[in-house]
Amino acid sequence: MSRLISDILQAPEPHFSRLVQEWEDLSGRPGIDVNLSVEINQSLKSMLTALGLDPDDTTGEELYHALARRASADSHNLANHIVVGGDDSPKVMIEKVSKFTSSLPIARPAWVVKPSVARQHLRAFPPKKLMKIFGLRSIDSVLKRRHPAEILALGLLVESPKWVAKFRSRYKKLQASDFDEEKTEILTISPKYAESLRKAGYSLKELVVPVRELGATLVVPPRARFEADVLLAANMLIEALRERYMYSTFFRNLSTQPKFGENVVRTLQRGIHTTSEEIHGTSWSVLHGLAARSRSPHFQDYGPGLEFDDPEIPAVAIILSEQLPEFSFWHPHFTAKQTPDGPVSCHLSDVVMNTSSGSPYEKRTARHLQANLWDEFRIRYLLEESVAHKVLRVI
Repeated sequence: MSRLISDILQAPEPHFSRLVQEWEDLSGRPGIDVNLSVEINQSLKSMLTALGLDPDDTTGEELYHALARRASADSHNLANHIVVGGDDSPKVMIEKVSKFTSSLPIARPAWVVKPSVARQHLRAFPPKKLMKIFGLRSIDSVLKRRHPAEILALGLLVESPKWVAKFRSRYKKLQASDFDEEKTEILTISPKYAESLRKAGYSLKELVVPVRELGATLVVPPRARFEADVLLAANMLIEALRERYMYSTFFRNLSTQPKFGENVVRTLQRGIHTTSEEIHGTSWSVLHGLAARSRSPHFQDYGPGLEFDDPEIPAVAIILSEQLPEFSFWHPHFTAKQTPDGPVSCHLSDVVMNTSSGSPYEKRTARHLQANLWDEFRIRYLLEESVAHKVLRVI
């Protein structure tokens, strides 16, 4: 067994090694983990070479800073592509990036709660704390002027966890007829609302606030421009669109099962992947990946609604490379260099987050890398029928 995957994932041992051994035994010992490790090393070597670094003599910190320089350069290229100037205000920058991402194929309609249904719930249970900050007396007047996703997104930021839980508990009575195919909504917070919230003491650090039940995204322009901000904004918005489509297919899946509304609430409270683990035995992203690759009849044995019209959800780097070929550099989305103090992620989302925040090497993040590698690991084993029968649940 290769230790590379375990080390990059920082997986608990000996549990992870026992899991690999079990799945290897079930699948007839095809060496899936070893082959994946070889691919990681080959991809890392290619990326190091492309960066002009020595594959045999480059430290983790050297790679970290080289990736940051590459992300900054690619952010500049993307800015030129969508005509974002260095003198553009944060608001203008965000508007241009939002327009760009809205034009991408991933910004397709999604099956989510109808806006009219959301308005009904907001009227019945308005975000009173938010309304007080804005000096508003009537929720009806707000909903006539603003999209319900903006109000709900701000409610998620401002209201107490108790309010959020009570509001979403109302979804227990939702039925499939309350959902529909809705167009992509990328909304920018109004300057007036942003100023009111900041005066009330809210820092509004979140650049992107997803409203998953409505398949909408609220964008909060930063106070000032920063390093690689165009690429960060595009990356986060495309990730939000990818997640939007994933929630859409999961809601459809839940509609084929008992207790639809209760499971919608459960999904919003606990997360799509935790809920999918409990229902199907693995995360929803793994099931999407499995459906995209599997042509085996055994996959269709697992529960109603696992058929996808289109299971492909391309990675951000793949989506961007269709616009700018240089982004193909970032295609290996589960590649890393393992070091004694943890992995150095080569995943675009991790690199641009580290770069834009100015994180020092010691405080780098690798969470997107680890999530993608864990998915890839499971998908490859679940393509083996014996492992799928062990892990996936029949509903």
